[in-house]
Amino acid sequence: MLINFEPNLFAYQATIPYLLEQNDTTSTWTLCTGASRDNGSRVAASITQGTLFSLANVACLDNADTNIRFNEIYLGWFVMASDAADPYGTMKSSAFAIAYERILALPDIKGCRVWVCQPEDLRELRFTKKLEQVAGSVI
Repeated sequence: MLINFEPNLFAYQATIPYLLEQNDTTSTWTLCTGASRDNGSRVAASITQGTLFSLANVACLDNADTNIRFNEIYLGWFVMASDAADPYGTMKSSAFAIAYERILALPDIKGCRVWVCQPEDLRELRFTKKLEQVAGSVI
C-alpha cells in the first residue's frame, strides 16, 4: 500500500481542495490504474490496483457536481521512458502522453474510465462512464 496507493491518496487529498477553491472549470485530475489488478502479474501492483479502482470510483462520485473533471486511465500496457522502451518493445511514455492530451481536449470526458490497452486506443479514445458502472452495481 505504501508503494502505490498511499502516494496517490495523499496527492488527491492535498490537491482536490485546492482545485475546488480555484473553481476553474478546466480543472482536470486523471488517475492512472492498470491491468495488473486483473492479470496478477506483480504482487504489489496487483493488490494496490484494487484500491486505486475504488479511489477512482469515489473520486468520480465526489466530483461529479464540481468544477473538477476526474477521470481514470486504465492502462493495459507497460510504459517506459522513451529512450528505455525500444529494447523491450514497450510503449514509450511520449506515445502514452497522447492519451492525456486527448482527455484534456475532450471536455465531455468526466467521471470516466479511459481504456488504453492497444495501439488503437491512442488514436481513438475508448471510455465508459464510471458513475453508470457504480450506479449499476449498487441498484
